[in-house]
Amino acid sequence: MKTLKAAFGVGLLILAGVLSGPMHVSRAQILVGGFTNQSDTLAPLSSVPASGTFWSAQLSMPPWPFDWLPQLPVYAYGPASNQFFVIDDRDFDYPSYWTSLAAATANSGGMGAMLVSGPPPLPGSGGTNSSGGGGGTSLPMPAFTTNDLYLTNFSVSNGIASLVIHPPSYLNATNRIWDIFYTTNLAPPVSWQWVVSNAPGLTTLYVTNATNAQGFYTIGFPSAGTDFWVAFMSTVVSSGGTYGVWNLYISSPVTNTVMVAYPYLGWTTTNQFTAGMVTNISADGDLIYGYGSNAVDNYGIHITATLPVSVYGVCFGYDASWAFTAYPTLMLGTNYCLIARPSLDGSTNASQFAILATASNTTVHISPSTNANLPGYSGAFSTNMYTITLTNQGDTYQIKSSTWINDVTGTWITSTSPIVVFAGASDAYVPDTNFYGNALVQEQLPVASWGREVLALSFADRTNGDSYRVLAAFDDTIVTVATTNGVVTNNLQAGRFFDTNLDGWVEFQANNPIQVAQFATGALFESTNDNMEGDPCYILLPPTGHYLTSYTIPILPNDGSYGDFNTNFLNLIVPQSAITNTFVNGSSITNYVAITNFVAITNSGYWAAHVPVPAGTNYTVSSSQPFEVEVYGFGICDAYGYIGGVITFP
Repeated sequence: MKTLKAAFGVGLLILAGVLSGPMHVSRAQILVGGFTNQSDTLAPLSSVPASGTFWSAQLSMPPWPFDWLPQLPVYAYGPASNQFFVIDDRDFDYPSYWTSLAAATANSGGMGAMLVSGPPPLPGSGGTNSSGGGGGTSLPMPAFTTNDLYLTNFSVSNGIASLVIHPPSYLNATNRIWDIFYTTNLAPPVSWQWVVSNAPGLTTLYVTNATNAQGFYTIGFPSAGTDFWVAFMSTVVSSGGTYGVWNLYISSPVTNTVMVAYPYLGWTTTNQFTAGMVTNISADGDLIYGYGSNAVDNYGIHITATLPVSVYGVCFGYDASWAFTAYPTLMLGTNYCLIARPSLDGSTNASQFAILATASNTTVHISPSTNANLPGYSGAFSTNMYTITLTNQGDTYQIKSSTWINDVTGTWITSTSPIVVFAGASDAYVPDTNFYGNALVQEQLPVASWGREVLALSFADRTNGDSYRVLAAFDDTIVTVATTNGVVTNNLQAGRFFDTNLDGWVEFQANNPIQVAQFATGALFESTNDNMEGDPCYILLPPTGHYLTSYTIPILPNDGSYGDFNTNFLNLIVPQSAITNTFVNGSSITNYVAITNFVAITNSGYWAAHVPVPAGTNYTVSSSQPFEVEVYGFGICDAYGYIGGVITFP
């Protein structure tokens, strides 16, 4: 890409930037700043497609699937098979635009309030652009401050890159571990490859794989962090006693101090953590059953720690349990496309989602999918977008579909500040009706963190396979599914998905980023399941290149109060060369599962195995190379599941 080299020179591009939350250096800023300084300036498009990958040249934010300012010039980059677009909005007055939009919304009686900062609202459709191009001044390179997280380099010699990590001043960097990733091409979708982790507190790194003439490095954000916001969606679970117990499982690899605050209830609890242990903290049921449908409440829970921790939310309900992996504030985004499930149980249960604000005065734009059928917002995708305002930090909003056959999958949610988003169903049958249901909940990952390759292994002790749902965020997404039974290809448009039932290992590959959900099936789907063991559970799978090297994870108990899970497993997906260097609680993985039980996932280089583990235990699983771990368990008409963690990028 000529313009990238012109802007930065051949060698290393150090991308990063976090200022009071996850801020991005837009690739559009890079490109527009580059081509305006060259003689071969590109010409704007005369006709802009209705959907695609659109970047702002002014705002530091992830790409959007629409051209939200059709009156401005748009430039195309890359080959036709992998093209993206830059909106030349460098001179556009966003504050005035947001103010006029807010006034129009208020005058129409909508729920919106005045926008003071952030990205533009999600538009209803694309448009035709015939305006002239050029204009404006070249954007300067970002000037980092002591509040930023960024990389610099001071030499590249003989294939060795020397990198310096600059942690933000508000973080204690004494024991902090950062993951560094590398790519040779910044044309989206970017395929980042993990190259190195620093030792605790070490800020100068030497990377020995810098063999290409042009290379780019960035810092990855792991799902272990020091600041989290979480909430518990209201589901079919009854409130109180053994029929509704909500817990936060918090793990820390080091001795630590963790505070859990309930702003709505006005109190905070402080907990001392022992290295390598998992602590179970109860969540108040008032923070769940106070949710009103299509209403704003303040039921967020704030978790802060001195050093990084991992957080998992768990709801135990008799035959209706669920669990999710929580993501730290640094990993959150402003652009989400939901993956959920219809209920199909013939009752008042439904597909649903919830939103939590991490900052005050957050404006959220919601574009329901065609089949979402949200109360008051049903019908065509382009005509039923609506806006809510989350005035206070910790404000929450939950809404569910009008009927049990509707589905919020494919709903777009964008915001002016980073938000937490949950999606699933209050109770759902999987894969279809009459197979017994369960509540399904997972925290969603922003579209910017999706990937192009996802690997999976079917759940243990299930003989009829699992249900997978594959969601696209971009038009013309070609998905190839490789399994033990062959290869299948699908072509998806933005916000569309397909379902498939598979057994054994599976590899999903796509030309654009995708999100893949794995669902365990209902108890009755197992034809030989005389004891009714198991039920639906829901896991959002991390893409390859987004794995961690270590996880400290809880296995839920079988005590009748906080769990009824008779069988529990880990699904490990490990590079073949790292299998013998993978450890569970300090012991070789071979003490838990034979090497011969690992199976190759096509030609991906990864091998997978089921690892049985007892209920009510905690495990630290580590390896010499990044790997994937899923945690799940089954009881009588019950199940839970979650991933151990994931890494995303700025």
